[in-house]
Amino acid sequence: MDNFRRGIPGRDLVRSLTTTARRMKNQKDVHSVMTNFIYTEMNIYIKTAAFAILSFINTLTLSAQNPVANRVRAAAESLPDGCEIVAKYTDNRYHCLFYTMHNRLYKYDVLTNKNTDVNFTPFAYSSIYATYLAPKGKYIYICIERSPFSQTTPENSHELWRISPDGDESKKIDEGIKIIKRKGCFIIKKLSRIKRVKDKNGTRRQWMMRDHYYNLDGHIIWAKDEYEYKK
Repeated sequence: MDNFRRGIPGRDLVRSLTTTARRMKNQKDVHSVMTNFIYTEMNIYIKTAAFAILSFINTLTLSAQNPVANRVRAAAESLPDGCEIVAKYTDNRYHCLFYTMHNRLYKYDVLTNKNTDVNFTPFAYSSIYATYLAPKGKYIYICIERSPFSQTTPENSHELWRISPDGDESKKIDEGIKIIKRKGCFIIKKLSRIKRVKDKNGTRRQWMMRDHYYNLDGHIIWAKDEYEYKK
């Protein structure tokens, strides 16, 4: 009887078999999880690659469907040496390229193939030394040096001009001894008046100046207090 009992699987064997079965089940679960993870990652990769390819194709399509932009780009690339690009208008309203050459401002219309000298000021000037484009191309700003043609105080020989995108309208914003472009504004350092100052040597004439701040629409924001001008 004892021998017979010895030949029957005991509790330890049953427990071992149960544990083994559970391990096999867990391995199947792990395998299932890993399979689902790999499948998900592959789907994400495929979708990402497909999106990138479609975006690239859409970019090419839009470029091909915008002949104005293509013409403006071609005109800019064919400018002679020494020219500086000021603004590119690739829309159907303005469709033009602004650029400077030999201190003159020009506008090239890509639809009419007409090149125009933009006379934004009625006065003579010696150079264009800086250009800026307002946000969304609303205005073009030109900084010019007027000396020796300026009839104002020699130091106030720098002028800031605002030009419309079609090149037909222009406005002088102000003049000063220096024009500085900052984020969101222009600063024009301008001589304001002559002040008589007394010192140990007697009375002397002292130029006073103020910093004038303009927004990117060309409107005055505020002006700092006067301070002495020193060369």
